[in-house]
Amino acid sequence: MQYEKRLRRCLAATVTVAIFVFVSVQSVVAALSCGPTPQDITTNTTLQFDYEITSGTCFKIPGGVTLDLNGHSITCTSSSCDAAVLSNVNGTVKNGLILGPFDIAVENSGEARELRIDGSDVAIGCSSGANQAGCVNAKQIEKNVLLNCGSSCIDTNLLSATSFVRDNFVDGADIGIRINGSGGAGAKIEKNFIRNYVTHGILKISGGARIWDNILCERDQDIPIKLLTSADLDGNICDDLTACPIPDVPFTLP
Repeated sequence: MQYEKRLRRCLAATVTVAIFVFVSVQSVVAALSCGPTPQDITTNTTLQFDYEITSGTCFKIPGGVTLDLNGHSITCTSSSCDAAVLSNVNGTVKNGLILGPFDIAVENSGEARELRIDGSDVAIGCSSGANQAGCVNAKQIEKNVLLNCGSSCIDTNLLSATSFVRDNFVDGADIGIRINGSGGAGAKIEKNFIRNYVTHGILKISGGARIWDNILCERDQDIPIKLLTSADLDGNICDDLTACPIPDVPFTLP
């Protein structure tokens, strides 16, 4: 039987998830310190080295600054670290690997893209948790590969009606994508591939949003999309894990 005939759809339509890696040219710097006290980075920066950390936070960037990992890695080599990068709304983290048991690998980032994050409790999220006041709102979370998370791979709010969580590959978490609030009905959660979740693939707690064209796969068919408020749903596909295709991703999966 063809794959299309095996699909049990949430609503309708099929979707292709495409994730790409791009590298942009920015200021190049010599080796920086990395934890336990975060190294402040105040200008657009491109890393030239891999970094290891045993506790605390590696880097901190303010709003308006881009940290390009340039294909390099930040690795927690102990049993737990706070964050690889502590950011702020309008701060951007992109293009590299973050490995090991960080509490929140990329914390409070306005934009996070083209990252592979493996082994964190939360890969991309808020310091206070998306279900609490004080969460710094994200603008764009896209084209990331997020693996082996704990509580959730993405746990944040969305800043405005133009914000989105898009084209992410999420594999392994209690909740794949958790969004508390969004700044308008146009905020988008779309074209994500989510598998091996335990409780929910997508949990949307409050605020309007468009949840379109996501593929969600789980062996036990737990609740793929749970809404605690209204949302615009269309084109989402839910199926057993064995029936789901694997989209192209920029890194070799384990």
